[in-house]
Amino acid sequence: METTDLQTSERVYALDALRSIMMLLGIVLHGSAAYIVTKNELWPLPDSANSLLFDLTCGFIHCFRMPVFFVASGFFCALLLYKKGPRAMLINRFKRIVLPLLVFTLILGPLETFVITYSGAKLSHALFPLQTGWKALTTGKFLPFQVDHLWFIYFLALYAGIGWLLVMVFQKAETYTETVRRLTTIIIQNFWVRILAWASCFFFVFTGSEALIC
Repeated sequence: METTDLQTSERVYALDALRSIMMLLGIVLHGSAAYIVTKNELWPLPDSANSLLFDLTCGFIHCFRMPVFFVASGFFCALLLYKKGPRAMLINRFKRIVLPLLVFTLILGPLETFVITYSGAKLSHALFPLQTGWKALTTGKFLPFQVDHLWFIYFLALYAGIGWLLVMVFQKAETYTETVRRLTTIIIQNFWVRILAWASCFFFVFTGSEALIC
């Protein structure tokens, strides 16, 4: 792999600040969710003092907050790739992303299952909400078949793995690597092509298979 200026670059503090701002916006987002007007099954007990302003706030922040996290993570992953190589990048991502995902899924999974089950039983005026929550743990329902609130870490691990595989492929296929480099350069340097590419990506990501049917 060719050496680049990234190998001697200093830490990008602006991106650290950007991530911090996105984290703080997360507090605003989740705090506003309790006061939205739109019915949401994930928030079974909305506050009566609601306002459409909170709906707009949640919708606006949600449009860009997580995409910014993923783009920033991809940048730092590429930076690590250029600095230390594919193998070191993969090991680093495993330690920083995969291991925390496995550990905290096993820790948070049972706790989240109990809290959600108990709260649901309490709100529905069940006779024995505590026993209902405990039953969810003893019947194996807490097993982490899905990562729930850690979904973004799961996707970060997935994208890092896909990125590593692509690097391995492109290292062995210089012709394709040069073609992809030229295509990427065209997309980045041309404003309208860049807008079209980004819009297409977001369209298919958020609509999924329905985009091909409609």
